[in-house]
Amino acid sequence: MLPRWLVAASLASYASYVAAQGSVPGLPTRPAPGPSPMPAQAPQVSSQKRGESPLGGNWYGAVELRHHINTYYDADGFLARQSPFVHARLQLGAQFYSGFIDAYTTLGVYKAPDTQQVLQRRPEIAVDVYPLKNEYVTIQQYNIAQLPYRETRPDPESEETHAYGTVYTFGLAPSVKYPLRFGGLRVDMKLGLDGWTRLYSQPQYTDSYERQDLDEEEGDGRLGLAEGEVDEEPIEDSALHYRTLATSGFAFALDSAPSFTTELTANYQSRFEPVYTRTEDGTDHHYGADRYSYYKARINYAISDRLSFSNDFYHFFEGAFDAKRRGEERRYRNMARITCRL
Repeated sequence: MLPRWLVAASLASYASYVAAQGSVPGLPTRPAPGPSPMPAQAPQVSSQKRGESPLGGNWYGAVELRHHINTYYDADGFLARQSPFVHARLQLGAQFYSGFIDAYTTLGVYKAPDTQQVLQRRPEIAVDVYPLKNEYVTIQQYNIAQLPYRETRPDPESEETHAYGTVYTFGLAPSVKYPLRFGGLRVDMKLGLDGWTRLYSQPQYTDSYERQDLDEEEGDGRLGLAEGEVDEEPIEDSALHYRTLATSGFAFALDSAPSFTTELTANYQSRFEPVYTRTEDGTDHHYGADRYSYYKARINYAISDRLSFSNDFYHFFEGAFDAKRRGEERRYRNMARITCRL
């Protein structure tokens, strides 16, 4: 059981945030059709080593209860809607070779608002490899397989349905950290870069492409957007989509309160999407980039050795912190978690 004062303080803090925001805006779910550009950093549920097992490795488990709310604004800058969800997750895994390899699986469900439905999340199997990991530098290579499932409603985090089949994510995330001390205050300066791509067990299609029509008499070509035209057939989206995320920021902790930490980061994400041109001989493509950015503020409180609470708040922008997001792009997101290590 959580202490009553902690529950009351958490509820009061959340109520104060909503009241202060008034017309709280929302963050962007996904700006473009296709799979979500969500970074694939793993693991998704906090964990820690629990000791040797007869099967080998250091096995661990964690249960997480998460509440998150996305806020959206319309084209005129007014609050359009808020989308709250409650997630429950179970993660089981093991670390091998002194943490060089971390293998784990994650199962979960979520509760949507204004309904009695409890829906399944995609089951995940992942393997992280750490070629280098010390106090200052970490290099993480991660591989995630999101298994097929039957839900037709898009997952509120990835915005993917069963139509994608199995989703494979491959990424590389180097990061550096430099600790500083100012009396009883510890400050960690952080820099990180994350890049990943995805593959699918089912073919993916798009009807957004340019068409090159050849005029038989004049022999010249013209380009036209096929999207929205009548009787245009979709083409297979065969080229890889790439994502990168650059992060910089600071983490703070007091010697007098080591169980409480805060973190502030600025993040810049790029989505490299193929732009197709349909010709008589098939399709060609080149890449175009779509970019957005966000600030992230995190607080984390270790209630005990097994139980912790954290809250992440995101503020999204178009481009490099250029303009506030509107329409179907969420502008704000708040995510509160309670995690229990097994």
